[in-house]
Parts: sequence; structure tokens; C-alpha cells
Amino acid sequence: MELMITVAILAILVSIAVPSFKSITTGNQIVAQTNALTSALTLARSEASKRGLLVTICGNDGSGGCSGSSTWNNGWIVFTDINGNGAIDSGVNLDQVLQVTTANANLSTVGTASVVTYLSNGGVVAANTLTITKSGCGSKQKRVVTIALNGLARINKQDCP
Repeated sequence: MELMITVAILAILVSIAVPSFKSITTGNQIVAQTNALTSALTLARSEASKRGLLVTICGNDGSGGCSGSSTWNNGWIVFTDINGNGAIDSGVNLDQVLQVTTANANLSTVGTASVVTYLSNGGVVAANTLTITKSGCGSKQKRVVTIALNGLARINKQDCP
């Protein structure tokens, strides 16, 4: 009898703990991807200043090229962009890939533009906003990375829709 009561109490506790654990796991995945993205943005900004060149970040198409889309679910690529066209070029104007990052397949990363291009002064060609979220995420788990014209990235926590 005591064993059955213990098992019943354990089942109740597990049923309460599992949803909380799932929420914590989702939150950690979103934070990890946000940190990886802001790290890539910081790398691009510093390399643009150091090299005196344009440095661009674009969504990864999965085969080492830019996707041309504002959806960065496959990750992102940081590269020197000699001619400023937002694409990785080979040949005479050889662009150098500085970093390739894969994204968590369960998360969605969507920007307002397909590329972020840093100038040699550390600013960007155009402001951009990247939103990182997951289906079913909870309160204050969505992250919005806003890149101002001066090149600095700011992270805001928001509620998921």
C-alpha cells in the first residue's frame, strides 16, 4: 500500500516537472543560438574594422553559400565581401570565409534582410533585426537581435506569439 502511494506521488511530481524541464531546455537552446549569432556579429564588426574591408553575414544555404533569404535556419556565414554584393565570390575578387555556423534545426532565425554588411568603420550598411524563436516557446523566450546603424547589436527578450 505504501509503495503504491509513493509511486502515485512520484507520478504526480514527474508530470509537474516535465513541462518545466521542456521550457528550460527550449529557453537554453534559444539563448545558445542567440549567443552564437551575436558572437558572429561581433566577429564581423571587428574584422571589418581590422581589415578595412566590408564584412558580410548571410544565411547559410546548407552548401557553404549564401541563401539569399532572410530566413537563417541553416545557420550563417561570415565572410569578407570585397565588392559588397552580399555573395561569396571566387576568382579575381576572392572573398574569404571567416566563420561558418550551423543553427539548431528546431529553432527559427528570421531577419528583416538577407545580409548584414559591416563597413570598415564598424557601422552597417542598413539596420537589421533578427528574431530567434521556437514553436511552442514560453514567456520571454523569444530573442530579437537589433543591429543599429553604428553596428552594435542589442538583444531583447519578448514573449512568443
